[in-house]
Amino acid sequence: MRYGLGIDTGGTYTDAAVVDFEHHTVVASAKALTTRHHLADGIIEALRALPLLPPAHIRLVSLSTTLATNAIVEGQGGRVCLILMGYEPKLLEDFGLREMIPVPYRLVAGKHGLFGEEVESLDMQSIARIVEETAAETDAYAVSGYFSVRNPAHEREVKAYIAERAGRPVVCGHELTSELNSVKRAATAALNARLIPTLKELLRAVRHALDEMGIQAPLVVVKGDGSLMAERVALERPIETILSGPAASAIGGQFLSGEEDCIVVDMGGTTTDIALLNRGLPRLRPEGATVGPWKTSVQAADIRTAGLGGDSHIRTDRLRQVSIGPRRAVPLCLLAHQYPGVLSEMELLRDRFHIGKAVSTDFLMRAKKLEGVPLAPREEAVWEALAEGPCSLTSLASRLKAAHPSLLYTERLESLGLAARAGLTPTDVLHALGRYRHWNEKASTLALRIFAGQINADPEILGERILEAVPEKIGVEIFNKLLPDGYRSAVFPGEGIGSLLWEQSLGKRFDEFDCTLKVHKPIVAVGAPAGTYLPVAAQKLRTRVIVPPFAEVANAVGAVTGSVMRSVTMQVEAVWTPVGIAGYFVVGADGREEFEHLPEALAYAEEAGRAEALRQMQDAGGENPEMRVETRQHAPQNAEGQTTYLGTTLHITAIGRPRMAAEG
Repeated sequence: MRYGLGIDTGGTYTDAAVVDFEHHTVVASAKALTTRHHLADGIIEALRALPLLPPAHIRLVSLSTTLATNAIVEGQGGRVCLILMGYEPKLLEDFGLREMIPVPYRLVAGKHGLFGEEVESLDMQSIARIVEETAAETDAYAVSGYFSVRNPAHEREVKAYIAERAGRPVVCGHELTSELNSVKRAATAALNARLIPTLKELLRAVRHALDEMGIQAPLVVVKGDGSLMAERVALERPIETILSGPAASAIGGQFLSGEEDCIVVDMGGTTTDIALLNRGLPRLRPEGATVGPWKTSVQAADIRTAGLGGDSHIRTDRLRQVSIGPRRAVPLCLLAHQYPGVLSEMELLRDRFHIGKAVSTDFLMRAKKLEGVPLAPREEAVWEALAEGPCSLTSLASRLKAAHPSLLYTERLESLGLAARAGLTPTDVLHALGRYRHWNEKASTLALRIFAGQINADPEILGERILEAVPEKIGVEIFNKLLPDGYRSAVFPGEGIGSLLWEQSLGKRFDEFDCTLKVHKPIVAVGAPAGTYLPVAAQKLRTRVIVPPFAEVANAVGAVTGSVMRSVTMQVEAVWTPVGIAGYFVVGADGREEFEHLPEALAYAEEAGRAEALRQMQDAGGENPEMRVETRQHAPQNAEGQTTYLGTTLHITAIGRPRMAAEG
């Protein structure tokens, strides 16, 4: 038997799935709550919930994780020294490098030109001094040369020196991207170096859990484009794991449904992710992934993420208008399941509401240790009040003598992740209406009754309205995803066009004409709540919906069914002189090569690119490759229709299956 074990850590749940590679089927799955303060705990709990399988049958383990994405957004990570060669100080100021890169950097002489020629020798004496001054207080180094993608010789020399003298991990800009944007490349290298200690700790914990279960299979990690890389490579390039969870869901949706061209909509507890698939692969974001305020050169799937999920917080404003999300809340049914005492407090809230007093059904609880974070007096009082467990905001306000729960000032405690909010969610509404019974149904019923009473609404009617609003919001997001970015921003600034198109999809009638819309691609619905909401949205969009078996663990399935993929870009450029083309040069991973004739340059570029893509794919843990070569010629025309050859770009990709443990 050949089984693969996929693991995905999402915002709410950690999923595990076992796939039979021989029959292309899912044979087991399990879910556990994600432990955000220590992701490994949730992973271990999910693994222990799986049916017992002979460890020797597990031939591959794959992990998709939110760790890198969360660490970047929250500003966490190791201590990094960034060394920049050939950068001009004014350029860094103009591009706001200090804001783009949250690590200290040093400038060093040494530069290559646009065509890969050395224009300034490398100052190794400065490199030696920097390493001597920083080694004791640095976890990893990042090295970026201004034109290193045209000639990486200086970066390689510095990397070898630091590895020998300091014994620290070293990340080079040219290893992560072939993009010419030197500032974004430097930021990518710095963020990558910062993530190395963080991912190392997680992979060590996962490997420990696998050892406890007797699983000795290779461990691979999902990249942001949905492909896989070996554990060793992930430790060197952890930044490539950003957005790996949404990418894994797209791959898992394709595997479970068998659809090559489709719209995969993954609705989880925290977010809804929407991806377009062509020929079985998600589209990539050409400008690179953006996480929080940081723009990177990392290739990632082009996925639209909306703050809408089964655990989206339902609340009202002063005008008694109901809104759903984007903030997440712990469902009250789950809170009462974990803390049974909450139910008694909710009954007190009901009684208090019945005698005409305003109440809030939201609760607050500690989420992680304080660990030296300074708190304001009011925050300190709230923190101490939560020492014994979750407490309703109504009770907190009463105990702390605040005139209203909004005057408790809990926003900073929540934004720092110290406290977590629980409240009414779509998951609670499903429980209250009897359509889903997994946690504490009574807590959800009480919350919906109190919530509805505060806006003078019937609980059941309000619940139905909320459940109708969720697929509507999903439909709007699907339209916003399907429209080309340029068209959407040029014609309808903001997100208004998605709402407009949704209205038309319902068959809106005007005085003189009717308007209807139809989405051509099928929707593959994955994620735990997807089967509840996506069929309604698909009906309105006039397309078919597929809710495949094991849709609730599609992320974990996608984690273990992806391919190992590595791409290399080779650039052929003409050397122009006043009398015409004097020759050609090729720029690639091995530097710069010159040629007299174009056919020779093109042949070399493809051969060298294939070899490098194959090497990288094998190094990342792949085998049995399929090669793809995309060629784009740059030859603009003038007004008379004459072309001027400038160059050719070859994008060469090696796609293989992950290397598995040997039988026996």
